[in-house]
Amino acid sequence: MVVISKRNITRIAMLAAGCLVLLVGRVQTEAGENQPAADKGSSAPASVLPRLVDLGAGKCIPCKKMKPILDQLREEYQGRMEVVFIDVRENPDEATAYGIRTIPTQIFYDASGKERTRHEGFMSKEDILAQWKSLGVDLNTRQVKSDGNGPTMEQTYPGLVSGALTQARLGALADGLLLRAGDVQIKEDDLQAKVKASPESVRPQIKKNMLFLLEQEATEKLLLTMAKLEFGRTKTDITGLTPRQIIQKFIEEVVLSKVDVAEVELAAYYADNKDLCGNATFEQAKDQLKPYVLQEKQQRTVEQYLRTLGRRVPIVVSAAWTREQAKLARDNPVDQARASGKPSVVDFGSVGCRPCDMMTPILKTLKEKYQGRANVLFVHVREESLLASRYGIRTIPVQIFFDKDGKEVYRHMGYFPQPDIEKKLRDMGVK
Repeated sequence: MVVISKRNITRIAMLAAGCLVLLVGRVQTEAGENQPAADKGSSAPASVLPRLVDLGAGKCIPCKKMKPILDQLREEYQGRMEVVFIDVRENPDEATAYGIRTIPTQIFYDASGKERTRHEGFMSKEDILAQWKSLGVDLNTRQVKSDGNGPTMEQTYPGLVSGALTQARLGALADGLLLRAGDVQIKEDDLQAKVKASPESVRPQIKKNMLFLLEQEATEKLLLTMAKLEFGRTKTDITGLTPRQIIQKFIEEVVLSKVDVAEVELAAYYADNKDLCGNATFEQAKDQLKPYVLQEKQQRTVEQYLRTLGRRVPIVVSAAWTREQAKLARDNPVDQARASGKPSVVDFGSVGCRPCDMMTPILKTLKEKYQGRANVLFVHVREESLLASRYGIRTIPVQIFFDKDGKEVYRHMGYFPQPDIEKKLRDMGVK
């Protein structure tokens, strides 16, 4: 029987997305085991307006019948009610997050963001309005949004956030308040306390990356809120669990509950990484490949869930504070290269790491060869740990390719031969 060598298994593991525990741990760092156990109550994210969320699909007949009703409600009750439609076929993780069993499903949230009730199946306009009335929600008074009605963080500051704040809205908040999402609030004093508690050697980096710190704090708190909401809805007993344990349980039992790997996905992974499998055929290799492909898929699912948190939870971030922090966050070689109008390849590595050291002469050659046409950079992760964290670096070396607009188009983990890098650059239009 032909098997994949241990050496190649290790390489495949590095090519896979890394350990999910690292991702979950990264967003839970401050939720440690020593915190007091959470109670069973649930508090919901706040919306400035009552919110109706309809989850359906484009080809489902009762879902199609809902569309004109949703359009009418959205137009007639503008400024009094938010109406959101989510296609669960295009966004299957949303169905999992909302606990959807059948479509269409309508979920009613009050202005504090608390789920009041839900309905499965077709629902007429009259029934929807009657439901709001029975819940004591007044839709006759137009409410003016004083904040949180601006553009998203991603639209305004592309590349500076990549997780929970991607869909957050910029708005005017009270002095000292940086983020609000219902019961979740983060103040400037909270972040300053984190800075003071950090090692003195990394404080200068943290002070330039306060947006990243805010996103990490928000991720932990929002995940805990979503977990309590879900476990409260399903009457799952979380008595005695710490915040970290609650989040871990939520990730495993809700976010990842339906994630599996189909044989066609294994075949695609095998085809892309056949050289790592030695002489093993697909049938011989698939059982050994499956854990790594599943791990990669789980990580993508968690990352997608974090990126879309702002679609489930109305998040408002201080526009004035963000404007100042964005200037500081971009004061680094990577963001400057991305803003240069030229394609870039950035190698995150270290000195003394064998594959990293093998990349050094390649990067030097590429930098000279493509001067004026593309940016070629090296980032020492031990000296720029916060910058590496911002870009999701979990193993080294990693090469990230950005197009001329600064958008990430490809990343590779491990040693990357010069011909392969140049092929990627040509694919990006670099001549």
